[in-house]
Amino acid sequence: NSTDSAANISADRDVSKITDTIKSFVTDYNTLIEKLNGLTHASKTYNDYKPLTDAQKKEMSETEIAAWEKKSKEGLLSDDSDINNFLSSMRTKIYSLTSDGTSLSMFGIDSSSNWKDYGKLEIDEDKLKKNLSDNPSAVISTFISVANGLNTSCKETANSSSASPGTLVSMAGIKGKVSEKNNTIKSRLDNIAEKITSLQDVYDTRKQRYWSSFNSMETAIANISSTSSYLTQTLGG
Repeated sequence: NSTDSAANISADRDVSKITDTIKSFVTDYNTLIEKLNGLTHASKTYNDYKPLTDAQKKEMSETEIAAWEKKSKEGLLSDDSDINNFLSSMRTKIYSLTSDGTSLSMFGIDSSSNWKDYGKLEIDEDKLKKNLSDNPSAVISTFISVANGLNTSCKETANSSSASPGTLVSMAGIKGKVSEKNNTIKSRLDNIAEKITSLQDVYDTRKQRYWSSFNSMETAIANISSTSSYLTQTLGG
């Protein structure tokens, strides 16, 4: 007679692998936060480095020009409202409660204790692993909810679709895309170029008029001088 025995199959989730995935996400998120905050908190150095004229460039080396132009761009995005709105939107998604009343902070993922990190995340790894072991579904569903929220924020800000561009794409466009020539900054630059052309036309017109008047005046003065000389010679003789 054969003896039947029960076989127990374990289907436990790989806590370490999930933890590594979440840690990777937090690292990427913090990298993005650091980059964007670096732009919005940068000193407005560009105020002291005005665009170089062609004459100025002729007196400078290529290295000096490159260094100057780099400085002329520093701080251009300081306090930029679009980037700050994006950062605010992401923070809201990170810290908000899900429909189940859970949040990342409940599972060991919270904002940095250092205020200078400006919204970076820290992980209490022991707390995270314990929650993943005790209640993995809650952690994973919360993480997915937050990730979806962040995805929405990213699309609202950087969606490259010409039909529904994100705020930053609408503002500056993407090189190689339709938006490269159809964005707010391009429109502003085109308007400035048109005004410069219009002012150049006004300048050329007035310059021509003044030169014509000057030439006429010179001719009149020459005629008067010639007549005066003739009269002087005639009357004096």
